[in-house]
Amino acid sequence: MRDCARALHEPPITEAEAHEAGFELEDYDTEEVVIWPENELAVQMFCRIGTRWRYMARGMQGAMFVAGVQWEAVYPLLDRLGLSADDWADLLQQLEVMEQAALPVIRASMASKTK
Repeated sequence: MRDCARALHEPPITEAEAHEAGFELEDYDTEEVVIWPENELAVQMFCRIGTRWRYMARGMQGAMFVAGVQWEAVYPLLDRLGLSADDWADLLQQLEVMEQAALPVIRASMASKTK
């Protein structure tokens, strides 16, 4: 799940970056991420909550950074799944693990865009 969360938020290499390094896009391997059946629902939900990240300003210049998922916007989506209390809690825990894996990737991507 962690690899999937990182892969979903890692920006792909651009053609210009490849050429700058002396390569073509075709020269790069793409990493395949395997999703186990017991994790499919968590991955599907993580993709659905992709627009529900909380962004905050940091410092005097007001540079934006991502603080994490807005869980209050996610809970209703989880409730609509009609899961048992244990399954709901398990799914929430899976999503939290994916959030923690994605945050450094998202923050690094944002930092590289502001340089």
